[in-house]
Amino acid sequence: MIARFLLILTCFVCGAAPALPQTPSAAYVMERTEVRDIVSATGGAYRIFIQTPEGPAPEAGYPVLYILDGEDNFAVAAATADRYAKYARDHGFEAGLIVGIGYAEESRRSLDYTPETDLTADARGRPVGGAGAFREFIVSDLRPAIEADFPVDTSRQTLFGHSYGGLFVLDTFFADPSLFQTYVAASPSIWFGTRAVLRNEAELSGKLVGLSPRTLVLTAGDGEDHIPPALAGSGVGSLRAEAEALASRLTGIEGLTVHHRTLTGETHGSALLPALGSAVAYTFAGGPL
Repeated sequence: MIARFLLILTCFVCGAAPALPQTPSAAYVMERTEVRDIVSATGGAYRIFIQTPEGPAPEAGYPVLYILDGEDNFAVAAATADRYAKYARDHGFEAGLIVGIGYAEESRRSLDYTPETDLTADARGRPVGGAGAFREFIVSDLRPAIEADFPVDTSRQTLFGHSYGGLFVLDTFFADPSLFQTYVAASPSIWFGTRAVLRNEAELSGKLVGLSPRTLVLTAGDGEDHIPPALAGSGVGSLRAEAEALASRLTGIEGLTVHHRTLTGETHGSALLPALGSAVAYTFAGGPL
């Protein structure tokens, strides 16, 4: 007993606390989550991350947030939703399903997230132009699987993506705005393929006729004025300015609400995090908290 007391006293005198008892290590696991692998009709293997909220579904079913780059973004969105569920109920936050779309093997985002153009590869040599097939996977394979296993409110569904993912969100919005009610395009690569994503912009107002109101959220960091060297001389403006100009053109279209945010102090990489928080808020609270 005296020896133990002297050992503890020595630790404190030397500025060190006694060692804590060791327990076996274990991986951190997020509650109410699951992972599934789904193969598309074209043979692409996707890893799907799902979080269910705490508590029963509302009568109409859960609102759903679909997130691209799920292997990177799902955990952040899930943790954000859990925090809002605890502290933002007074602001109208109503938790729902979060579905992250990732890859079971090597990422194919450059192919899946980009629209078809004359290009066969991007500036890094990666294949491009598969947005149509990827969209078909989401609509025909993934969403039916989610809706078969969970009570879903099909009138409250959001699609989120960043960079090439933001490009895909815009391409989906222009191609068929009926697919989701809210579209959150963070730092979208509008410049890709000489702005090919904008080829359906003129037809948007006609496609919105007869639909319930749609919401488009466009975000970009105020530090996103850098033009990649590969695009020098191509006529591509800053990513921030491209998003701002698009928001300005679309504002005022009947049946569409456009929210544009310039994120102070954020660059292309860091702008993802506040944009992802906005996606959670718009999906489950109808707007910023």
